[in-house]
Amino acid sequence: MKNTINFFIVIYILCLTLGCSVACVSIGQQNNSDVKINMIETNVYPTNKFTNTIPKVDYGEVMYVQEFIGDDSRYAIGFTKITREEGNTYINTLKNAGYKVSNSTVEDVSAGYILTRDNVNLSISVSENSMVIMFNIN
Repeated sequence: MKNTINFFIVIYILCLTLGCSVACVSIGQQNNSDVKINMIETNVYPTNKFTNTIPKVDYGEVMYVQEFIGDDSRYAIGFTKITREEGNTYINTLKNAGYKVSNSTVEDVSAGYILTRDNVNLSISVSENSMVIMFNIN
């Protein structure tokens, strides 16, 4: 429960600081009422069309994945037991893989990044003990 609360706090901060761009679209704030979010608690790193677009995250543990039923262009993975430094290292790994940071906000408690490469948009929030990666593939 504590991790779920931390997740929503990070998303709220991310939406406020980044102006509800990709981050809010990625968590289901859109006009399509047919989209349902299926949150699945798991500790298994998923392999799918979304995770195939990024280098594997070698830090922390997967806590959950989110499937967006009715919208196959979005997906999310939540991690726990990851330090903020490891999260920042992963952002650099993404940059080295060709992702460009289009927007970022770094605060004392958390940081939010929007990265793009080709048709993939990532919205990533990083804080001590958690990281969330939200995918949007156009």
